[in-house]
Amino acid sequence: MAKMNFPLNKIHKKRFRTHKKVGKAPGTITYLGYREDSVSTLDVIAYNEEQVEQYSPVNVENLLDNRGEKVKWINLVGLSDEGFIEKLGKTFELNLLVLEDAVNTQQRPKIDEYESYIFGVFKMIYLDAQQNIVIEHVALALFSHELLVFQELKEDVFGSVRDRILGKLGRIRTRGADYLFFALLDAIIDNYFVVLEHVQDQLENLEEEVYRKPKPRTAQKIQELKKEVLRIRRYISPVKELVSRLIDSENPLITKDTKFFLRDALDHCLEINETLQIYRE
Repeated sequence: MAKMNFPLNKIHKKRFRTHKKVGKAPGTITYLGYREDSVSTLDVIAYNEEQVEQYSPVNVENLLDNRGEKVKWINLVGLSDEGFIEKLGKTFELNLLVLEDAVNTQQRPKIDEYESYIFGVFKMIYLDAQQNIVIEHVALALFSHELLVFQELKEDVFGSVRDRILGKLGRIRTRGADYLFFALLDAIIDNYFVVLEHVQDQLENLEEEVYRKPKPRTAQKIQELKKEVLRIRRYISPVKELVSRLIDSENPLITKDTKFFLRDALDHCLEINETLQIYRE
């Protein structure tokens, strides 16, 4: 049975305390997650049609150097260093409520539009090397020339996007930051299909077990799989509405050209939600 990337007994021992937020003012940056004391690191891929470079900035303020010359994908890994997150937020003039959601790993998927940026929270869901289902929090802030990505771990589902940028493959190097936003969201959605195929295999195995030779643990395995489907559905189902909102948005940060590609992502979301409904039944 596929489980989270943390053993269950370990989760209960290391469960973060939501009471850390009790009594604090709205907008207080409070990390809620399982990875306390993680070091925050920054990696940047800056590119245009002719050039691409990768580097790790020494100072947060340097992220705004030569703004507009290239699209910048700024990747922050490690969310528990609240002071560093606050400093990064001040550099980009991010609302404190946005930073609060960026470090809250239990925040459900959402999209918020502000005057100079669009903020989104999603869940990366993928299979690890042991075929366990991993659910990771990821937040994205889209600016006119930058895409700021917050994630807990270095492992993610964005490898193919990096390869396309570095190898000058496809159209991505000729497009803006909004297309990069779409490309990362598309990678997240594509991996939902991989996870659902894995769930389908589990369902088929259980179906065969029920009809051929039920075992004492069969009923328990059915309940475990049901919980897993409901957990996945909780994070995947809202994405359809969020993509639809991006398509309907009049925010100039999302170009008409990128909305064309978002419509394809919306089709995928509809297919995924239909599949989840079937699995749930």
